[in-house]
Amino acid sequence: MTSTGRLYALASVLFLGSPAFAQPRDSAPGSDDTQADTSNWFNVRIGGATLGADDYAVICVEATPWKLLSLETCGTGAGLFRELRGVDVAHFRAKWSVFQHKQQAGQLRVQAGLGVAELEVGPDEPGLSFGRLPPNAVETAGPEATASIQYLMPLGHGVEALLNLTAGFAWMPYAPDLVNPQDEWQPFVGFDVGAGW
Repeated sequence: MTSTGRLYALASVLFLGSPAFAQPRDSAPGSDDTQADTSNWFNVRIGGATLGADDYAVICVEATPWKLLSLETCGTGAGLFRELRGVDVAHFRAKWSVFQHKQQAGQLRVQAGLGVAELEVGPDEPGLSFGRLPPNAVETAGPEATASIQYLMPLGHGVEALLNLTAGFAWMPYAPDLVNPQDEWQPFVGFDVGAGW
């Protein structure tokens, strides 16, 4: 089993064995028991993706400054926590919640996202490169679009567990010109789990 597979298994055990699933939610007299309170403002998730992750876990950080709008970044931490090996992609996007459905166990959210993806095949350099590349270039960037499905489950004390599935594609017109040529169109799927409040 890969490290990503072990992370999925561990997260499943933690979430399915948590008190939120084993006990009914406490409620005050007169409260609406059919809906869980899930107003998530910040969360951190870990998981895997089909694009650029290799055998490394993908870390996502999401902040929601307004009820329907969130800002998110995802990546493996190459250049920050570890040396780059192979191909790596970092994502920077804004997401808009287009559908929300609350129920007793949690809340389902569907989000549409637009942003930028950076593709690296060598050591990271400062900034993002959108234009034509010099010889032996190791990174390029381009726009991306995503669709995400999130499920939020209250754990108590304002903390929530999250399950997140994201699919999307990035367009990087100069990716074929990299020192290690890549495809111009980069589709991807990612799954991650985490917690926030």
